[in-house]
Amino acid sequence: MTHPSKRKGNRFERKMVLLARECGLNAKGVPLSGACEDYPSDIIVEGFEYQCKIRNRLPNYLQIHGNEIGLFCQQDRGEPLAIVDARKYLELLAYYLHGKEV
Repeated sequence: MTHPSKRKGNRFERKMVLLARECGLNAKGVPLSGACEDYPSDIIVEGFEYQCKIRNRLPNYLQIHGNEIGLFCQQDRGEPLAIVDARKYLELLAYYLHGKEV
């Protein structure tokens, strides 16, 4: 039987694929995602590979508050990252790639 945390991760991956499709994007899950080097990503949206991570609770400093649409963060000597609402990001990606407003 599959471990509960693996099932939780699989559900989240499917949720993100469905959300991308709702926004008019081509999306699919990656078979054997994370199981071996040949399949490091969890999902593919419009040819772009993504990891999907779900946690019981994110640290407060990684959460979006009030009127913010996202946040930027960086680890020491790393590249800056952007965290944005998933639906908003996918809508922006759809608009950028296809000129579609969702």
